[in-house]
Amino acid sequence: FNLQISFLEALNGTKKNLLVNDEPIEVEIPKGIQTGSRIRIKNKGNIQTGKNKRGDLLIEVSVKSHPIWTVKGLDIYSYLPISLDEIALGANIVVPTPHGDTYLLIPAGSLPEQKLKLEGKGFQYLDGQGDLFFILKLKLPEKWSNEELTLLEKLRSVRIDEPRSSWFDQA
Repeated sequence: FNLQISFLEALNGTKKNLLVNDEPIEVEIPKGIQTGSRIRIKNKGNIQTGKNKRGDLLIEVSVKSHPIWTVKGLDIYSYLPISLDEIALGANIVVPTPHGDTYLLIPAGSLPEQKLKLEGKGFQYLDGQGDLFFILKLKLPEKWSNEELTLLEKLRSVRIDEPRSSWFDQA
């Protein structure tokens, strides 16, 4: 039997009511369950031919994908859009997590694709506890204001680092 559950149902655990062989069955889904995991319910499967007793019901769990969160083992990953000033100057911002909103400190001088970890905020399964990772993704505005462009011109005029110097040396 295949059972599809949501990301949050997998994270927090849930109960599902199923109808198997015209019999209602309540299934306890433990928190932290992963796609491909199986749950066995004794004596709730099909009637075994000639034995007049029921076999076990095997339920294979499939976790639906989520638009923001991706699961790898017990760890959860998400791309976090951040602005140019946040990546350069750092920031303490409110971010959503599967467990509720929290603050995340973005260190000054962070780089795009850098991973920031919230320890113990991933999936919990049996004795294991995963982490939550935010992967920084630089989000530039689609349209710049005149003041932003003026400030960027000022930044260009005082920049001391040539971004392509080592690249040219290797060419």
